[in-house]
Amino acid sequence: MVASASEPVRLSDGTSAASYFDNVRRLALRHYVDPVTEMAPLSDGAVRGLVESLNATGAEFYSKPEFQAIRDYYDGEAHGIGAYLQLVRIKRGEDYMYPLMVLAVAPGSPAEEAGIKPGDWIESLQGHWVANRSLRPEWEDLHKQRDEGKITREEFQKRLSALQERAEKLILWDKAFHELTAVDRGTVELSVLRDGKEIPLKVNRRVTRFDTVTLNGRTLRIAAFGADSAERIAEALRTGKVEAIDVRNNPGGDLEQVRRTLGLLGATGALGYVKPKPDAALSPIESVPTEAIRKAAGLKVLADEGTTKEAELFVNALTAMGAEESGQAAGLGIRIEFYPLETGSGFSLPTGIYYSKEKKPLLREPFLLSVKGSEEVGAE
Repeated sequence: MVASASEPVRLSDGTSAASYFDNVRRLALRHYVDPVTEMAPLSDGAVRGLVESLNATGAEFYSKPEFQAIRDYYDGEAHGIGAYLQLVRIKRGEDYMYPLMVLAVAPGSPAEEAGIKPGDWIESLQGHWVANRSLRPEWEDLHKQRDEGKITREEFQKRLSALQERAEKLILWDKAFHELTAVDRGTVELSVLRDGKEIPLKVNRRVTRFDTVTLNGRTLRIAAFGADSAERIAEALRTGKVEAIDVRNNPGGDLEQVRRTLGLLGATGALGYVKPKPDAALSPIESVPTEAIRKAAGLKVLADEGTTKEAELFVNALTAMGAEESGQAAGLGIRIEFYPLETGSGFSLPTGIYYSKEKKPLLREPFLLSVKGSEEVGAE
């Protein structure tokens, strides 16, 4: 019989969540075999477990340097290999997957120099497989091929050994994220998965500083929507030269800056919508009233599979205002918000799905918001 120090800690008897977690904390401090001298790791661990148990795209915990890295990207500073990384949930056929995906690559970064592209999956790191899917379907298919005589016994053993080695040497996404955003650690060996093909690479790690807003000839390039983006975009628009806006390879950012920028381009009223809960009504996202510098009609807006989140909302709003879209955004139209903690670490949560002005979801297959058991949660 297992010894029990107290009655079970319950949450179903009317106990508040705060009391529930406080009871667990007090039990741990009182009965754990070693003295607990620092509360920060205990608190961070509790937050990590709570957030990541949601099993949703954008519901992640970040250590202090990781949280700083992901927020700095929006203001033009990329850490490590220089890629904006996001753990996403997707569905391919009957299989659910959760790859650490490259959403954007910073201009001038080691990732760009190595040829990493938006949409790539981080498949391996320093010889370790980055767990991004269940290996059971591959294991079952391998045994089926053997039983049906489609492969030799030698080939079966070779492939089975490779599968077992991958499982034994796996690392989780958070370890990979930490290594890929670390600075001053020299070269890292990794591989990316692109169109079903694994590509091995050696990539340096450093801090890359880049302009989030640049005017190149008649093309206004927006690499991310950071804290002062609208102000800098206004300066570019006042030159009278802008004929195209390039938001390829843009992972979104500050929604307020998107609203202000669209106001500068003549937007009024609802730009689109956000749906915070599956059963909630659509909530309008409106532009910030301001004097328009340049009308959207006649502009060309460039998008690609690296155009995600708020950048995707921006593209959709511009095309609804008469701009011509060139290329297609990724379909990852999820609003993700970041919350700092007192320890310097932080976490993110998906707080809604973006919808177009025509009330169509900007979250499309293969992306999912979350997976709850066998139930998938998408846009509808």
